[in-house]
Amino acid sequence: MKKPQNEKVKCIKVKFVDFWDGYNQLDGNFFCDLLAETFDVEISNDPDILFFSCYGHEHLKYNCLKIFFSAENWKPNYFCCDYSITFQNDDLPKNLRLPLWVLYRYSYKRSLNINIPDFNTFTDFELSTYWKQKTKFCCFIVSNDKSKKRNDFFKKLTAIKHVDSAGKYLNNIGKNLEGGTLEKFKFIADYKFVISFENESSNGYITEKVFEPLLVGAIPLYWGSNDLGRDFNTNRILYLNKCNNEEEFIKKILEIDANDALAFNILRQGCFTDENYSLEDYCKRTKLFLNTIIEKGLKRTVSKNIFKSNINNCFLAFNDLQQKFKHRFNIK
Repeated sequence: MKKPQNEKVKCIKVKFVDFWDGYNQLDGNFFCDLLAETFDVEISNDPDILFFSCYGHEHLKYNCLKIFFSAENWKPNYFCCDYSITFQNDDLPKNLRLPLWVLYRYSYKRSLNINIPDFNTFTDFELSTYWKQKTKFCCFIVSNDKSKKRNDFFKKLTAIKHVDSAGKYLNNIGKNLEGGTLEKFKFIADYKFVISFENESSNGYITEKVFEPLLVGAIPLYWGSNDLGRDFNTNRILYLNKCNNEEEFIKKILEIDANDALAFNILRQGCFTDENYSLEDYCKRTKLFLNTIIEKGLKRTVSKNIFKSNINNCFLAFNDLQQKFKHRFNIK
């Protein structure tokens, strides 16, 4: 969408802190791209809006309007942010649900022009040829070793049939692959299955882990959110949460591995549950959410009182440590 012609366009100054490296820039930034459809956008050290995530405490230095974005399974703390964009379902008045996989899909489509293959357009022969090019069984790409559920499942499955581990954790291929790279896509394209377990299980917490295998026509082996079906068609995914136990899950995997007809039936399923949760719809919702905040005059909802602000900052720092402790030791 182009900005209105012959009208003075408001300039919005933004900054991104406590994100992953390289996100504080205009190019390829999901939020900046959406804001730029209506406003002039500038990265500034004196921002109107500070976007911050969960990988540090630099946000404590700022006293402007703050929007917390959660890339992990963290709940917003409204003592220290005015609004939030998280995995949480839309039952909070100041929160927008935007699962992390949406940012990945946006990035892959915009920067790499990678789209999910539509196997319903393939003839039986074409699909058979495509599937036979996947000469390897299953892979596992993990650097974060904190998920006992994920680690134990990998060990259980690879004890039955070898699984290639290409991350920093339990690597058995001789080199590490970095996420979000063409090298990674080329690597997983050879596999029928990809272990796609989340770090932990929580409703709404759906990351890129289930999405990336779909881009290369593989079948994700998923465990995590109990409401995965809100975003994705669970018939296109092998979904541990729907099985009675891991033994039943592994039996199903091996049956599909040995029977191409079962695999083809899964591949021909649509990837997404509802067009209301498409990338385009998430973009519209996010744009509306941000524009509404700006239209309200960028008013803070957190007290500017210095004493209260200092107390809030201490509370947030403690809350961050508490969340990291729970994540490290898998405490619910």
